[in-house]
Amino acid sequence: MLKTKKNISLIIILFLLVGAFALFIFWFCPSKSFAPSPRFPWRLSTNLSHESTATSLDLPSNTMSWIDKKLATMTIEDKVAQLFMIDLYTVNNTPGLLSTSTEIEDFLSAYPVGGIILFGENISTATQTQQLITDLQSTADIPLFMSVDEEGGLVSRMGSKDIGVTHLPTAAKLASNYSIGEAHALAKTLGQQLASIGINMNFAPVLDVNTNPDNPVIGTRAFSSDPSIVGDYGTAFMKGLMESYVLPVGKHFPGHGDTQTDTHLEVTSIDHSLDRLRSVEWLPFQQAINDGIPVLMTGHIHTPNVSDDNLPASLSKVMTTDYLRNELGFDGVVVTDSLRMKAISDTYPASEVGVLVLESGSDLILLPDDFYEAYEGIINALASGRMREERIDLSLRRILTLKNTLMVQPEEG
Repeated sequence: MLKTKKNISLIIILFLLVGAFALFIFWFCPSKSFAPSPRFPWRLSTNLSHESTATSLDLPSNTMSWIDKKLATMTIEDKVAQLFMIDLYTVNNTPGLLSTSTEIEDFLSAYPVGGIILFGENISTATQTQQLITDLQSTADIPLFMSVDEEGGLVSRMGSKDIGVTHLPTAAKLASNYSIGEAHALAKTLGQQLASIGINMNFAPVLDVNTNPDNPVIGTRAFSSDPSIVGDYGTAFMKGLMESYVLPVGKHFPGHGDTQTDTHLEVTSIDHSLDRLRSVEWLPFQQAINDGIPVLMTGHIHTPNVSDDNLPASLSKVMTTDYLRNELGFDGVVVTDSLRMKAISDTYPASEVGVLVLESGSDLILLPDDFYEAYEGIINALASGRMREERIDLSLRRILTLKNTLMVQPEEG
């Protein structure tokens, strides 16, 4: 009997030692996931489907320690640069760039931006685009969001070219001619094709509700005039992309479906009440948030009957923080629509735009009209005390968390 008890005690001690060793490995060994692959820089992990965005941003302590260490080694200039998404035209005002150059590499070294958006002018063949993305990623200490607008229909940078990416029909045709399951499958295939080239972020789906048939900019880009249909199809599209290792970006909060003018060309507003926005325009966004969308885009849309700051949503703390983050519960990455649009560039100086974006509660500053002025504007705001480094770190944590937890290297072979 004594021998049996002794054996049981030894087994228990051995079990406890193995458990303690496993905990040590989990908590203290550095994460190895954050290492770009030259062949295929990043892909979205399929096992991170979740019920809420807040859950998606939870990190084990060892990973958070990595982010803390990364933040501690970054200069304030590098932190600010990481909040920008640019195109290649930004580097030297040269259109149609199909490959990297010493000038581009020097720029990315001096200004390590968080992401790059490719346009049709940068895409010729699948091989050329793959090489371009690989070369851009190879210059980055922190891997880049490599993004594209690939909604389908008229908004198609890759599908409209013969490079092996499916040219999807418009969102309206998807909703009218395909089941939700079929739309999900098409989005998943699209995502696989984008990911095979190196794209890890797609500025889609459109979550606007097309309630105004005279809308000059949304129209068939929206799935429907019914917010429930928009929510169902938008969420299916989102999940298809995520399952194919591509980050979806839902757009354009607070809703562009009932505007009379185009933000590309002029100041735009929607005059609805808060109750109307909650019951129609915001329903698809809420559904996407509940289903774990990682990134949302704000539009340059004024809401005079809801916010009294006379700012478009993309620059408005009321709309971005009070409503999108606090009321709808979104704690993921918020990116602005292109800040080159005349609704912004004709009204706000570039030196002020980046500061206003961050003061609103957004994280990624997309395509400022003058990158250098926008960048220096934030640096100056930090120097003057208008903005604190902690505010920069808040957005940077969201960005690094998304890159580190949702992106993993693919299996070789």
